[in-house]
Amino acid sequence: MIKVIILGAIGRIGKLLIKTITSEKNFKLIGAVINPKNKLIGKDIGEIIGLGKLNIKTVGNIKDIKNKFDTIIDFTNTKLSLKNLEYCYKNKKSIIIGTTGFKKKQLKKIKMFKNKVPFVLSANMSIGANIISDIIIKITKKLIIKDFDIEIIEYHHNKKIDCPSGTALFIGKKIAEIIGYSLNTLKVYLKKNGPRIKNTIGYSIIRAGDIIGEHKIIYASKSGEIIEINHKVTNRLVFAYGALVAAKWIKNKKNGYYTMQDVLKEEKKFV
Repeated sequence: MIKVIILGAIGRIGKLLIKTITSEKNFKLIGAVINPKNKLIGKDIGEIIGLGKLNIKTVGNIKDIKNKFDTIIDFTNTKLSLKNLEYCYKNKKSIIIGTTGFKKKQLKKIKMFKNKVPFVLSANMSIGANIISDIIIKITKKLIIKDFDIEIIEYHHNKKIDCPSGTALFIGKKIAEIIGYSLNTLKVYLKKNGPRIKNTIGYSIIRAGDIIGEHKIIYASKSGEIIEINHKVTNRLVFAYGALVAAKWIKNKKNGYYTMQDVLKEEKKFV
C-alpha cells in the first residue's frame, strides 16, 4: 500500500489523481493540499471533486498533514515544487514532480538534491510520450542526418504558460545531443523570411482552445523522403496514470534524480 499526498489537489490533474487513487487498491490518499487562500480550505476533498465524503480535509500547507505518508505527487508550479522538494529532503520522503516550465536556474537548484532525496521529475508523465522519445532517439541514430531537416511542432491549450513545452524541449535536446546540432527554439512567429538556418532544429508552437497536448516530429530529406512521428493526448488521465506508475516505482529507491525514462526501464507492471 502506497500512501500518497496530492499537491494541487483541485487542479485538473490533481482531481484526476485523487479519482484514480480512490479506485486503486495499491494506493491510499493521505492528504490533499490546495492554495492556502482558497475558500475550500477545510472542506472534504471527496465532496469538492464529486466523489462523496472521503474524510480527508483540504489543507493549505503540507506541514498541516500529520498522517504518515510515503510519497508526494506535485502538479503545482515551479516555485512551489522547489519548496516541496526541499520539504521532502528535510523529511526523508520521495516526491513525483509533474510540474513543467522550470528555468535553467531552477533546474540547477533541483540538481543539487539528486543525492539527497529520491524524486522523479519529468517533462511529460504519460507513458506514450516517453516511449515515443525512445523511438525518436533510435530513428535519429539510424538516419543520415545531414540530409534531413528536423522540425518539432507542439500544440497545447491557450492557457499553457511554458513555451515551447517541456516535452518539445526534451525531445529537441535529445536529438541535438545525438547529431551535434545547436538546439534553437525558433517560435513560428519569430522565423524570418528566407531559407531555414542550417544545422538547427526548428520549433513551431501552437496555443489554441482546449488542446491537451500534441507533439509532432518531422524529418524531411532533400531527396524526397519525410518521416513523421506523432503523439497526441486526448485525456489528461494519462498524466495522472503515469504519475502513479512513478509513485509505485520510486518506493524504496535510493536518493536520486530520476525521470520517467528511468521508471519505464524497470517498471514492468503498471498500476
